[in-house]
Amino acid sequence: MFSATQSLSYTLSIQLRLDGLSFSLFDPITNTHVAFGDSELDEADEHYGRQEEFILRTPALCRDYRQVVVAIETSRYTILPQSLYDGERSADVLRFAGHEVSADDKVLGCDIDLAGATVVFAMPTFLYHFLQTQYKNLRIVHNSLPTIFAMLSRRRAADKPFAVGAWLDRGTIRVVVAERNKLRICSQHSCEEPNDYAYALLFATEQLGAQPHELQATVGGNFHLPDDRHRQLCRFVKNIRTKKLPDDFNYAFPRPSEEHRFADLFLMPICV
Repeated sequence: MFSATQSLSYTLSIQLRLDGLSFSLFDPITNTHVAFGDSELDEADEHYGRQEEFILRTPALCRDYRQVVVAIETSRYTILPQSLYDGERSADVLRFAGHEVSADDKVLGCDIDLAGATVVFAMPTFLYHFLQTQYKNLRIVHNSLPTIFAMLSRRRAADKPFAVGAWLDRGTIRVVVAERNKLRICSQHSCEEPNDYAYALLFATEQLGAQPHELQATVGGNFHLPDDRHRQLCRFVKNIRTKKLPDDFNYAFPRPSEEHRFADLFLMPICV
């Protein structure tokens, strides 16, 4: 159970989205997630004002912790080899990848050591300063980090050569493909119709010569079942499942009913 007097031994993880946020507290001594919360907005707030208000009025989010990890869900990102990353030119990298970056943006990079890669992403500068003021021992990462970490750290020499992860969001799908413990694809696609999500997944994997029957796909994201996008993915990819919470940890509360929405959140303390 959560103990306020032991907060300096806990890790606070926050997934910050345009349509809300979720958070968890992890006790590394007992390997237990001791608290969990979620706030979902009716519509996207690109100014993050309502998300900041939620943080400020939630006592568990206003304490000092051993470590605080905030994952930002944003489509303005790209991934490149660690050896090529230059923090001073990170904004130019995003622009080269076709993303808009203004003077009001803060561009960051987060390393994924298992992949030998760095994710470069942009966030509003005012949000960056708010988080820096709110938390000590803070690390800000892109939300693709736990997805990639989980796929590479748990990948086995299975009967299928490719492992595929798909993260569904409003109007986008992020596709991550690992082949024999190597990251091969991490891409994001804009989608309008439910069919577009399936086509984007198949297009990404087709680049590797993978056939639909060869795929083992795991789907996560902030969606509620039943969902037309998920239904279309199941039509085209037979070996598909929704993401589950990691079995590596203990939980001091009932597991959320929609585990696929929060599986990456509960992985964050060990992947940074």
